[in-house]
Amino acid sequence: MLLYVILLFYIIFIIMWQDYRCEIHLEKYKDNYVISPGRYKCKLCKKGRLNGYSNPDHCSNPFGYLYLVPAICDKCSIDKCLCKWCDV
Repeated sequence: MLLYVILLFYIIFIIMWQDYRCEIHLEKYKDNYVISPGRYKCKLCKKGRLNGYSNPDHCSNPFGYLYLVPAICDKCSIDKCLCKWCDV
């Protein structure tokens, strides 16, 4: 039973913290963090679960903050082993 709990915790930990990014985007977006709730749509699964990330090159405008939005959601990125920032 204890082994099952440890294994389950390990799988959840890997899924939560694993981040598929290519080498280019791993360096480019290393300091970005989530600041917008999931309101954008994934290009693969079409579900509205994409979060907006901080944009270091943001300039002020009258329409609000310009978020960086990945192409696919984290779940699709992990399931398909694709970089979430590369255009699919």
